[in-house]
Amino acid sequence: MPADAPLETRLVQVDPRKLKLLEKNARSMPEREFRQLVENIQRDGTLLGTVLIKETENEQLVLSGNHRVKASIAAGLPEITAIDIISEISDARALAIQLSQNAIVGKDDPNILRELYDSLDVLEQQYSGLTDTDLGLLDDPDFEKLRLGPPIYEEILIAFLPEDQEEFQQNLDRIMQGSKNRKVWLHLFAEYEKFFLAMLKTKDVMGIVNDAVTLSVMAELANERLEQIQAEQDEEEGESDAE
Repeated sequence: MPADAPLETRLVQVDPRKLKLLEKNARSMPEREFRQLVENIQRDGTLLGTVLIKETENEQLVLSGNHRVKASIAAGLPEITAIDIISEISDARALAIQLSQNAIVGKDDPNILRELYDSLDVLEQQYSGLTDTDLGLLDDPDFEKLRLGPPIYEEILIAFLPEDQEEFQQNLDRIMQGSKNRKVWLHLFAEYEKFFLAMLKTKDVMGIVNDAVTLSVMAELANERLEQIQAEQDEEEGESDAE
């Protein structure tokens, strides 16, 4: 068919595990974004994004949507909807279509994007996958301490010796004992915004810019406060016994 001829397509249901992914894909996706995509698919129970394929006699080749296919497999979807190009096209046009799907994208209006984002509750904000960089928060003077540039993440496995694991568990138990209402564990996710603001305040007061260090300091402060509460309770019980 001529290179500029209109394409004929159809919607098909396919098993993502049977699709052939591109051997060379110029588009990459950070691990954090991929995990968010998998979580969103699991929550929705379906893939809402578009996958473009070209079906031949021997295979179904993915032209666009490699990461969506991988995320669908990771989320355990048995089938996804794909757009299948049924027109006969050359390898060159298939490659051009692949590159165009990655290259031709729109640009968000930052003001409208922030307005829409702020209208969501915390759960839906997380679902959106938007970051401080996307929202322009790092350009705000109040967030100057967060300006570290693009972070480089590495996943590590922490292994405990039996005695170390026991000590770690004891520290967790101490934090649990400081809570009169054990239902707090059921509300942690819903209280994410409060936790996030607490992190920002800790960073501001303590002059910290690293999230991991902030969490460590918050844990230390929590344990110090729990020890104070326990000491106050012991003192009250002692006074009661003396009476």
